[in-house]
Amino acid sequence: ISFERFIKYHRMVGVFTIVLVFAHGARFIALTSWDYVLTNERTCVGYGNLWGFISGVIFLVVMVGALEPVRRLSFELFKYTHFLALAGLGFACAHAQDTIWFLIPPLVLYF
Repeated sequence: ISFERFIKYHRMVGVFTIVLVFAHGARFIALTSWDYVLTNERTCVGYGNLWGFISGVIFLVVMVGALEPVRRLSFELFKYTHFLALAGLGFACAHAQDTIWFLIPPLVLYF
């Protein structure tokens, strides 16, 4: 796969993921309360909603750093905010432990 096609695919997957993450979070907040969102209780799927919230905030920072004006103004900022995605994935795995299984196929394709 060419670099140009890979970048196009990477952007589409990134936008789709951000939309799904924030739809998931917004629906969850609407159905519960902020007090429950910020809990750190062990659940059947992970270690609490706080970790998912932190993951969402990190991915929001990555998204802002990936916007074209930011990328054109400071490529270093774009590059370093993308490294935050690793921390976001770590918090996502703590939030819902099944997340690790969804990371294996893209990591296999990347490496």
